[in-house]
Order: sequence, then structure tokens, then C-alpha cells
Amino acid sequence: PHIVDRLANRGVTVILAGLDMDSSARPFGPVPDLVCHAELVTKLHAVCEECGNPAQYSYRTDGSDELIAIGEKDRYKALCRRHYIFANKAIRVPKQGASVSGVIG
Repeated sequence: PHIVDRLANRGVTVILAGLDMDSSARPFGPVPDLVCHAELVTKLHAVCEECGNPAQYSYRTDGSDELIAIGEKDRYKALCRRHYIFANKAIRVPKQGASVSGVIG
């Protein structure tokens, strides 16, 4: 079992913080695995640098494909889903408030 389980079983309150996704939106590090052992999860978000909405993505701005690259504004932008998708040009993004049916493709 995880050290987290052992501590919790002893009555210790365990508080974890970390990134759960990398800049390609893939599970990152131990956080996704540890979350499934949690009794309470509070997910905090940054603020989208494009629109001010909650940002759940770290968009890589330096073009590197290194998995781990320490940096701040020089390497990453906090983006909401809409702007992350737009930045990756994965799908056409509708105007805010528009219906999303038929958007993918």
C-alpha cells in the first residue's frame, strides 16, 4: 500500500498538492494514482490567461517536448479547455455560449 494509506490508517491527515496532467493533457506523476485513495479531493485551477475563466490545462509555449521542464511564464500558459483546444488546433472552437453539437471533426 501507499505510504499515504498507511498514514491515513493511523489517523494522520494527509494533504497533497501537485499537477495531475502534463502539458499534453496526459496523467502526470503520482497525483492521478493518489487521488483514487483520497476521501476528499479539492481540485484547484489557475486562471486562463486568455479569458479569465478557470484554467485546468498547462499549455507549453516553448515548443519543447521534454516531459519535465521547470519554468513559469517563459514555458507555460494556464488555459481553460476552450483555449487549450484552440491552441492545439485539435478541433474548431465555437464562440462562447454557442452549442457544441457538430463541432468535432
